[in-house]
Amino acid sequence: MTLDCFFLEALITQLRQRIGSGQIRKIHQPTADLLVLRLWTGQQECQLLLSLMPGSAGLWLTDRRFRNPAVPAGFCQLLRARLQRILKLELYDQDRRVVLHGQATDGRRCRLLLELFGRRPVLLLLDDDDRILGRLPTAGQPSAGSIWPMPLSAAIALPQAAAAIAAGAVSLLDETLLARWLQQQVRPMSRLVAGRLAGQMVAQAALEPLQQFVAAWQQQRWQLQITDRVLSLWPAEGSVEPLPDLSALLDQRQRLETAASGRVLVDEPVQTAVHQALQRLQRRLAEIDRQEAEAEQAEDWQQTAELLNGHRHLLRPGLAAIELPDYYRQPPCPRRILLDPALSPQQNIEGWFRRARKARRGLEHARRRREETRELLSWLETLQHELETADTALDSELVRQELMTAGLFRPVKTRFERTRAPAPAEALHSARTPGGLELLWGRNSRTNDYLSRQLLRSDDLWLHALGIPGCHLVIRGGWAVVAESDVIYAAQVAAYYSRARDAGRVEVMVAQGRAVRTLPGGRPGQVRVTAYRSLRVIPTPPAATVGTTLPPA
Repeated sequence: MTLDCFFLEALITQLRQRIGSGQIRKIHQPTADLLVLRLWTGQQECQLLLSLMPGSAGLWLTDRRFRNPAVPAGFCQLLRARLQRILKLELYDQDRRVVLHGQATDGRRCRLLLELFGRRPVLLLLDDDDRILGRLPTAGQPSAGSIWPMPLSAAIALPQAAAAIAAGAVSLLDETLLARWLQQQVRPMSRLVAGRLAGQMVAQAALEPLQQFVAAWQQQRWQLQITDRVLSLWPAEGSVEPLPDLSALLDQRQRLETAASGRVLVDEPVQTAVHQALQRLQRRLAEIDRQEAEAEQAEDWQQTAELLNGHRHLLRPGLAAIELPDYYRQPPCPRRILLDPALSPQQNIEGWFRRARKARRGLEHARRRREETRELLSWLETLQHELETADTALDSELVRQELMTAGLFRPVKTRFERTRAPAPAEALHSARTPGGLELLWGRNSRTNDYLSRQLLRSDDLWLHALGIPGCHLVIRGGWAVVAESDVIYAAQVAAYYSRARDAGRVEVMVAQGRAVRTLPGGRPGQVRVTAYRSLRVIPTPPAATVGTTLPPA
């Protein structure tokens, strides 16, 4: 999967519209040839994937959650220290070089250069003086510490190519020579487009194909072209339709290629186990609905048995059905009752009574199973949310451990498998409110359970998104001294780390620690709140919450 310069130009245009000047919230390096930048655009969170994988190199937005190593790689740590915001995204010299202009927290500028040509793509981190601070892959030339020349080509601009050919720069009689000249002397230009244009120009002995291509390039009248594993663009014929989401296209193609190669980039087995368990519970709920509808006929069957018992004198052996007046309806009307001819009248009466008793027991059982299934479904949806939003390998590992404890996931043992289960306290997150109070929250059920069961004090404030999966968040310091601005700040963080983080506003419950009770025998993270108030806030990450509140509900 090779991306030519025209495809990259359209892709970067789409990325600019969706990313803008994005703040970098997290940087992950799942493998040696993959880098993930988690960005906050001011309205939503998105993930920019930079791939150096042979055959699928490029950059695009993705919604996949990658399982990351517990210890970040050296290049990843360097980026975390040097890159805090993306200022601009551009195609350098109209070639297959993509530059991400960035800025650190201290205001220093830097650039992330992705070169997508040659046998092996390269990712370089450059400072203001074009000095190489780091690179992926780490080995190779140029090395860290050297100066990157960033040369500008002396090629002919695409709009002037037709005039240069008309002036005799190259002959229109030799297709191979013309294609080589277009590829080497004109910018932007790709090998695929140069070969196709040269063939049309030689066949027509005219410059019209090149002129039409230039007009389409200037007016952005494109249609997608996929040829020989090359993604490119070509002038659209007839009505012009908008290009599809190029990031989604690239993400899907990489999924297929990595699946075919056998590489595992995300924690697919755990996600599959949760998805299959949710499907089983949905089928169980449908079966409970059917059983409950059948059991609700218990009263009708009881009346049938009593009608037969009251008209016992009319029953005869061998009857298949009988019609009796139904005094349970006003006015009374005839009711046709089916009988078993092989049974005696007494056995038929007892059969209807037995059927009614069984239905009543089944109704109680169905209602109990429905409540248990809904609790289990809520727990699994919470785990699914925690798995999708896990920031670190430790968060993912705690979810895996909980699924293994519940018997829903059995990993294939390998020699590299972790021997010690991580402690929930290791995955506890913390921050400070504008008033200086400590915030603590968990990103998975075990850490939430540890926070609410062992760390929560009676005078702390406890927050959670109302009615949806999310984190348990605690404000330490005593509820009587917590300012309302700090409560709103904490509510925004709790809303952000919930399943409704992309909603416009989220209702968050605020309770005193003494009102939060863990459920005896319940699953990790399940609590009962006896009293609370609610706030409606805009979900916002911790570092950007000040000044983005809504009035409390």
